[in-house]
Amino acid sequence: MKMLVTLRKHYELILFTAASEQYAEIVLQSFEGHQFFDHILSRKQCLHIFQRQVFIKDLSILLGGRVIRDIIIVDNKIESYSSNLENGIPIISYYGQEGDDMLKKLAKYLLRLKDANDVREKIVRDFYLQDLASLQRKVNDNYMAIDTNQLKAALKKSREKREQQQHSNKISYDISSPANRPQMLR
Repeated sequence: MKMLVTLRKHYELILFTAASEQYAEIVLQSFEGHQFFDHILSRKQCLHIFQRQVFIKDLSILLGGRVIRDIIIVDNKIESYSSNLENGIPIISYYGQEGDDMLKKLAKYLLRLKDANDVREKIVRDFYLQDLASLQRKVNDNYMAIDTNQLKAALKKSREKREQQQHSNKISYDISSPANRPQMLR
């Protein structure tokens, strides 16, 4: 939690899970009532790629009042941010392993990024994401969930569907400014 206190001084923190709203609430409760997150996003705000059964955390939902060059996503599943690969920092899953110091390393890295003109340039270089993206395209579909061309087509279709739903239901995902307390976006 100390890491979140430090990072909150420099970043707007958004909890973005591909899980349900109920799971997001459980995660928030695990922080003992501390309010570190400005916004909470869940599966409802993800793009669902039905052909692959993948939920994509499309960062375009965050662009109201923000620029993509300043947005960072940290996730243990690369397919979750495959629509914005250059904004993503991959991290290994945490299952309570003793001696795991990955979050400390992540915090140090994020603090070095806070003044970057474009976080994507440094992330791509530091995490070899261009090589990883090239490797993804070469791997057989049976072993990798993402095919870049199919993903682009599916993302376009999912974005259009989301826009139609927003228009017809007048659903608002306005998260253009930090809230005083975390709000579950619906």
